[in-house]
Amino acid sequence: MSIRVYLVGSYLALVLLMTMALWVMGYQVTTRLSETGQQNAEQGARRTIAATSQIAEKVLSVYGEQIVTMKVEGVARGLALRLKGRDLSDYAGLRQDDTLRRTATQSISTPEGEVGHLSLYDSKGEIIYHRLQRVEGKNVLDWQTEAKEMHELIQRSFKEERVSGYFEFKDGQGRRRTRFSARTHVAGTPFIAAAAVNLDDFFEPAQERIRAACREVLARSQENIRRNHEGTRRRLTLVGLGMGAVMALAGVGV
Repeated sequence: MSIRVYLVGSYLALVLLMTMALWVMGYQVTTRLSETGQQNAEQGARRTIAATSQIAEKVLSVYGEQIVTMKVEGVARGLALRLKGRDLSDYAGLRQDDTLRRTATQSISTPEGEVGHLSLYDSKGEIIYHRLQRVEGKNVLDWQTEAKEMHELIQRSFKEERVSGYFEFKDGQGRRRTRFSARTHVAGTPFIAAAAVNLDDFFEPAQERIRAACREVLARSQENIRRNHEGTRRRLTLVGLGMGAVMALAGVGV
């Protein structure tokens, strides 16, 4: 083997090693940048989800409170008209009136389904109408005596024209739920119309849609980062090969 061939071979090997080293360094840099970009995108998306969820919860809670309050006040006005001239002491007779019952026990719903209902009781707490007819005739103050906030709200409703607030309550499955309740007197009667809803049922579907949208944005960001990473890697490979070829040709021509 001549010295020239030996030198050319050594030079080409050196060029190849340098090209590979540059490619590896470039690959590592772009990989780190890609990982950093993905981490930043994920952190940004999580912060956006958290912030948006908090804002949505506040806005939707206020919206839900207003809807419930307007609903119970509208029902109270309707009952006041329907009860004019009726014997308000004849509870048994009133309970036989299906129209009154439907009015007093309306459900409160969203597009996703029922989230609450209305009921009617008198100024001493006796339940006149309830969607669970078996509890009619009983006293609302006998329910879940440990639910302090609920009983305070009921006691206030005996004295105040309109009351509203939150309380914890066990649902039919024994789960503790936070409910919002609005109560108002039915004009010209000893009755109080009450509405109670699980407000989380109001905003949870909207919250999930927000989270789904944020997850979609995150997925798109990650895909864009991945594509940019692959494009940068291809460009680095082409540049490295080009530089290596130029150096190799220059060395061979020497």
